[in-house]
Amino acid sequence: MGAMTELTKPPVSADQLHLGRSECLDAFVEAEEAVVTLLMRSKTKIGCDLLGQKMESLRKAKPSPQYSKAKRTAVLPLLNQLECLLPIRADFVHARLQVVPWEGDARACFVNARHTAGCTLPARLITLDEFAKLTRRVEKLAQELVAP
Repeated sequence: MGAMTELTKPPVSADQLHLGRSECLDAFVEAEEAVVTLLMRSKTKIGCDLLGQKMESLRKAKPSPQYSKAKRTAVLPLLNQLECLLPIRADFVHARLQVVPWEGDARACFVNARHTAGCTLPARLITLDEFAKLTRRVEKLAQELVAP
């Protein structure tokens, strides 16, 4: 008794969930850096805009010798995919990570500060595995954005 079997994995710790969020946010930074790289290639003015604003500027960027029409065509659906993930990123950035026990394990729970004025408080629950999958997805989008 007490020995861990192959099918049993140790419970997820708060530190693991915090690390998962940190790695995921780093992936979003990588994606933002990719958007900035493309804005620079397209000779589009870059200010202190938020990521969503930078993405919108990139959508409007005209093709040029450094930012071909084919590249622009390839980038637009990637921006759409990344845009769908921005509400998740916002929750990670604008909410405290709270560890919630869930079915014998732990999940990260986020209640975005902008939602706290309402009557209900929508929460986002995410597992460590989901952090890892999201991180890989965002990293892949970032790589595809800057690929030749």
